[in-house]
Amino acid sequence: MAHRVRNVCYADSDIGQKSDNVNMKPETVLALFTAFEDDLLQQVVQMTEEFPAPPTILNRILELTNNPTTQVEQVAEVLATEPAVAAKVLKQSNSAFYGRSRKISSIHDAVIMLGFYTIRSLVVATAAHSLYFRGQESQQLRHSMWEHSLATAIAARMVARALRNVNPEVAYIAGLLHDVGKLVLLDRWPQRFAQVVEQPNDASVASLEIELEQFGFTHPLVGAVLIDRWLFPQPLVAAVALHHEVDSLNEIPGIVHYANIFVSHLGYNLYTVSQDALTAISEEPLIDRGDFESAFSEQKALFDAA
Repeated sequence: MAHRVRNVCYADSDIGQKSDNVNMKPETVLALFTAFEDDLLQQVVQMTEEFPAPPTILNRILELTNNPTTQVEQVAEVLATEPAVAAKVLKQSNSAFYGRSRKISSIHDAVIMLGFYTIRSLVVATAAHSLYFRGQESQQLRHSMWEHSLATAIAARMVARALRNVNPEVAYIAGLLHDVGKLVLLDRWPQRFAQVVEQPNDASVASLEIELEQFGFTHPLVGAVLIDRWLFPQPLVAAVALHHEVDSLNEIPGIVHYANIFVSHLGYNLYTVSQDALTAISEEPLIDRGDFESAFSEQKALFDAA
């Protein structure tokens, strides 16, 4: 078995600097992978290798925005190499969603006004959106999956802002990517995956059991292998791998877990939510529904018009 997820070490990355109370151990993520047979893991690795790679700009922006010595000009220059991405970043940066009172007319100004974290979120969101809609088949299903991911991202950002223990933009990216493994399964087995999501089931438990029966593995495993191969920071790999396993709001996977349940209850998911899960998040309300719906509608419109 050549591939293993890199050890999770929050302290080594700027993505974890605002999460001093995160205590997830490296072997937690590794255990999720080693629980599967090597031949199945190899199949997962092969699947992710066959899945389209993200735009080159994405890895470069991740690298630059994670380096404290990076200059604004460097980020602006990289964005300028991809006019389509730059145009979407400008369009989104001028929206009321990001609360700007004056028009941003250049990529350089966008980087200064929004900051590295938000620019990174915009680039990841643009790349994720293109992945969900790159094919012509299963368009309705892809649309529903994209809406769920975007909704989870927005809700996760709101939870992080309320708790102030994780960078909100990191939580947003984790929400965007948490179900990317489902997209790989849909691309590989469109008919089988469609049958899985058509079965009535609970979002947090039964759907994983059905995936395990149908494919031999689950979407968190597939998604974690994929974004690990894409060289995303380790805390994001953990968030994708463990968003159904961790419910502690002191950790990024737990914030995504909460956001996932919240938006699923509102109907932004292919699955329903168990009463136990709903009760658990109701005991600690962290998101105003009106604020969420407003933010979701505005950002969804930005991507729909892109």
